Amino acid sequence: MILTHEVLGRWLHRGACALTGVFVVAVPGLQLIDPVAYPPLLFQTWLVLALATLGWALWDAYRCARVPWGLRAAVAVAIAAGLTQMVGGWRNSDSLTIPPLLQAMAPAFGVVGFALSPRAAVPIGLICGTAFAVSEWGVDPGMPAVSSGLVVLGSGLIAGGVVSLLYRAAAKVEQALDARWDAREAIARSVVRAEQTQLWDGLVHDKVLGALRLAARARDDSDRRAAGELAREALITGSAPATLGGGGSGRALRSRLERVCSRLGLQLRWTVEEREGSGPTDGAAAAVLAAAEEALVNVSRHTGCRVVTIAGSVGGDLRLDIIDAGPGFDLLAPRPGRLGIDRGIIGRLARVGGSAQVLTRPGHGTTVRLVVPAAGRDLRPQLPPPLETWRQQDFVGLFLMGVALTGVYAAAAIATVDRTRSAGVVAICLALVVALGLTASLAPGHRDDVAALIVVGVGVVCALGMWNLRRPFDEGWATWFVGALNATVVVLTGRFRTRWGFLAVASAALGLAVGQVLAAGVVHLGVLTALVPQLVAFVCAIWGVRRALDLATSAINEAAAAGGEVRLADAQAEEAAEVAQARSRDVLAVAGPLLERISAREAFDAAGRERCLLAEAEVRDGLVAAPLLTPELIATLRDCRQRGVTVAVTAEEREGDVGLAEFRGILGSILAVAPIGSRVNARLRPDHRGRVGSVTMVGQLPEESLLRGLLGDIRELAGSYDLLISIDDDLLVELRREPPPLPRPT
Repeated sequence: MILTHEVLGRWLHRGACALTGVFVVAVPGLQLIDPVAYPPLLFQTWLVLALATLGWALWDAYRCARVPWGLRAAVAVAIAAGLTQMVGGWRNSDSLTIPPLLQAMAPAFGVVGFALSPRAAVPIGLICGTAFAVSEWGVDPGMPAVSSGLVVLGSGLIAGGVVSLLYRAAAKVEQALDARWDAREAIARSVVRAEQTQLWDGLVHDKVLGALRLAARARDDSDRRAAGELAREALITGSAPATLGGGGSGRALRSRLERVCSRLGLQLRWTVEEREGSGPTDGAAAAVLAAAEEALVNVSRHTGCRVVTIAGSVGGDLRLDIIDAGPGFDLLAPRPGRLGIDRGIIGRLARVGGSAQVLTRPGHGTTVRLVVPAAGRDLRPQLPPPLETWRQQDFVGLFLMGVALTGVYAAAAIATVDRTRSAGVVAICLALVVALGLTASLAPGHRDDVAALIVVGVGVVCALGMWNLRRPFDEGWATWFVGALNATVVVLTGRFRTRWGFLAVASAALGLAVGQVLAAGVVHLGVLTALVPQLVAFVCAIWGVRRALDLATSAINEAAAAGGEVRLADAQAEEAAEVAQARSRDVLAVAGPLLERISAREAFDAAGRERCLLAEAEVRDGLVAAPLLTPELIATLRDCRQRGVTVAVTAEEREGDVGLAEFRGILGSILAVAPIGSRVNARLRPDHRGRVGSVTMVGQLPEESLLRGLLGDIRELAGSYDLLISIDDDLLVELRREPPPLPRPT
C-alpha cells in the first residue's frame, strides 16, 4: 500500500506543517500584543525550539520523509509548553485571553494523528485537554473550564479519526489499483502469448523442421553435419525443465532445489513426505519450483541463515514449507522496490490456481508456505466484491463526535449568557451556527453562490456575537461562537473550493473587528490574535486533506505506473517462458529422440529417413493446424502417412467452435478411406461468407462402394450445416453454414 500512503502522506504532511506554523507565528504575536510575565528566557526558549522543530518538519515535508520526525518533535515541544503553563499558572490579570504557552499546545492535538498515529490521538488529547481544563479552572471555573478540556479532547479525536479514515481509504484504493493492473496484466499476457507463439513457430520452422528435412535427405557427411548443427540448436532452444508432476516428482523437486541451495551456499534439510496420487499439472509444479527458488534466494540475501528446512508433501496436492530461523520481518511494513514476495511468490502461484502464505514476525524467523492443487482440482479463491473506498458507517463516529462538540459549545453559550447583553442574541447566534453548518454540509458543492452566502454568514455571527458581549476585549468562553464555527469552516473548505475556507476566516476576522467597534469603538488586536489562528489552523489542516483527495487519483496512478510497468514486464517475460516451454514439450515429444540422433550425426537408413519425414509432417501440423488437432486426429494423420497417404492440414486461429466438430468428423472419415498414393488437403478457414472449411482428395479416389459410403457418412456428420460436394477425378467437400444477414440500408 506504499504508493497510496506516500501520496496521502505528502499532503497531510504539508497540511500539518501549515497548522503548526500558524501557531508558531500566532503565539509570539499574542505575547507581543498582550504579554504575560513569564520567567526570564522561558518564552524565548519555547520560541527557539518551536522554530527549530518547524524548520525540521518543513524539511521532512519537502523531501517526503517516510517518518515525520520533525512533526513529532514539534508535538513534544507543544506538549511541554502547555504543561509548563499548567504548572506555572502565569496569566495576564487584565483579561481572560488564553496564555501564549497554552495556545502553543494546539499543534499537539491537531497533528498527532498524522505525526504519530491515529491511536495516539486519545492519550495526547487527554493530556492536552487536561492541561487546558486545569489552566482555565484557575481563572474561569465551572462549565467554561470543563468545556475547554472537552473541546481540545474532541478536536484531537476527530483529527485522528480523519487520518485513520484516509489511510484505510488509501489501502482500498491501492487494492483497486492492483485489480486494475491485474486486468492489464491479463491483456499483456494474451498479447505476448500471440507474439511468442509466432516467434517460437519461427524457431521451430528454422531449426526443427530444417534438421528433420535435411536428415531425411542427407547423402553425405556434410549434409549430416549441417543437420546435426540444426538439431543441436533445436534441442538447446527447445530444452524445457523436467516436469515435476506424477511419479518421481519428489525426487525431481529435491534434486532441483538441492542444486539451488548449493549455488546459494545454503544447507538443505529435506523433510517432504511422498504420498500416493497424481500431482499437479506441469505448469503448476513449475510455478511451485520457481516460487521455492525465489524464497531460497530471499533466505540467502536477507536472513543471514545458512540452513533452510523444506517440509511438506508431494502426491495429490503439492505442499511445501520453506522455513528459516532468521530475524523475520514486519509484513505490514512497506517494501519499496521489492516485488519478490508479491509477484515472484504469491502472484506466481495465484496464476496457476494455488496459494502462497508468508508467516513471519520480527525475531521469529520466516515460513513461506506454497500449495498447488492436484490436477483436476481448483483452489482459486473467489474474486472479492467491488471495493468501496468510503462507507457511510465510516463517518458515524466522526459525526457523533461533531454533534457532541456542538453540544459542548451550546452548553458553554448557556453557561456564559450572563456575560452578554441579550440572551435572545445568543439564541440567534446559536441558531445561525447550526444553520450554517447544515447548509455547508448539505448544499451542492459546486454552488459558489451558496458558499459566498455561508462566508457572509460566518462574518455576521462573529460581528453579532462580539457586539453582544459585555466585555468585548476578553477572549474567554463568552466567544464560544468562534469555536463553534470551526465545523462550518472545515466543511466549507472540504466540500467547496478551498478559497472559500480562507475567505470565511477573513470574514470571521472582519466580523470580530466590526463587533468590537460597534460595542466599544476600538479594536483589540490581542483578541483577534487569540481567536483567528484556530480557524486558520483548521483551514490549513483540511487544505492538506483536500489536496490529498483531489490529487489522489492522478498522483497514485503516476506513482503506480513504475510498479505496474514492472508487473507487465514480469508477466510478459513469464508468459513468454510458459509459451516456449509448452511448445518445447509438444515439439520434443514428437521429434526429440530423432533430434538427438541427428545431433550425433547418425546416418539413417530408409526407414529412419521415413520417420524423419513423418516427424517433420507432425511437427508442421502442430505449427499450422493447432486449432484443429486432437489426440485422435493426430493418431489418424500418423496412420495415414505411415501407409503412404500424403496429408496436409492447415487451420487458422478462430473465435468460438462453430462447425469445428463437424469438420473434424468429415476429415476423419475421409482420411479413414484415403487410398495409398492419394493426397488429402484439409483447410479450416471460416469466413464471413459462411464457409467453415474444405477437404480435397486428389491423385486417387476410393473404390466406388467405399466412396458411396463415405458420402453418406459426410452428409450425416455435417448435421445442420450445408455441404458442397464435387466429384470428378478429385473429391472436393466444402462445409458451409448460413451466412449472417447483411444489414438493411437505412
